[in-house]
Amino acid sequence: MKPDMKHTPATLLANAARGAAIGAANTVPGVSGGTIAVVTGIYDRLVTSIGDLFSSRWRSHLLFLLPVLTGIVLGIAGFAWVIDTGLTRAPEQTFFFFVGLIAGSVPFVFNQVRHQPIRVGDLVLAGAAFAILLAQALLGEPPISDPITAVSAATVVPLLVAGVLATGTMIIPGISGSFVLLIIGMYSTFLQAVRQGNLPVLAVLVVGAIGGLFLVSRLMSVLLHRFHRRTYWVILGLVVGSIVGIWPGISSVTDGLFDAAAAAAGVILARTLGKRPRTKPPAPETGADGTTGEHHEHNT
Repeated sequence: MKPDMKHTPATLLANAARGAAIGAANTVPGVSGGTIAVVTGIYDRLVTSIGDLFSSRWRSHLLFLLPVLTGIVLGIAGFAWVIDTGLTRAPEQTFFFFVGLIAGSVPFVFNQVRHQPIRVGDLVLAGAAFAILLAQALLGEPPISDPITAVSAATVVPLLVAGVLATGTMIIPGISGSFVLLIIGMYSTFLQAVRQGNLPVLAVLVVGAIGGLFLVSRLMSVLLHRFHRRTYWVILGLVVGSIVGIWPGISSVTDGLFDAAAAAAGVILARTLGKRPRTKPPAPETGADGTTGEHHEHNT
């Protein structure tokens, strides 16, 4: 993927806004910031730039990453209290808003593979990814544990691991970094540290987060380069499966009307974000026998 050499003020601000949307999404258990990166058209570029930051093209990567990562941090810090308020006062409608946001993003994920023939193996991969999140939804959410409020010899390792997992899973569309934190009992620690500005706890989380960001971005960059089509079929299964994971149910007819409105607002936001310039999916390669397929992939 060639780096974009245009770094106008408008482009920098637009990338910061995309980053803010990604960060805000990651404050909600079950919602993936990676999905928002796909919708806004910067996913491939994001993972490639992070994973390839130490290459000879690091200046171009850095000019792209700085506004995006700044936006992510601001999105997390600025929207943590908004999301927390929504989940406290209107949890059903808040989750339906994100159901709509994810559902509205599905066409943009599918856009990455629709130009290539659909193979049985692709459907199997998507189905397996969907099944993983379906099983997770059926198992239910674990109870919220007490937050860690101080850094000590006993808490530094859990905090580092939480940071690695939070950003590592954030990179994968359909996988919620917040939900992973909830599973390992660290979500309340993350949320309270952000709201209260607990700098020692946040510092350790950030160190782990940087490590997770580089490791998983490098992995996803390799997968997208070598197995672009199949990787996106897995992503598609994860994104659709995440809808099941956050489905809150409808408590009453009256609430159902508000739920529908919240979901519609989420779909509209997804469509609005998707109107931004998106990365054009690579054209299918043609082999010697005339068949199309991806580089390094075998026909299924």
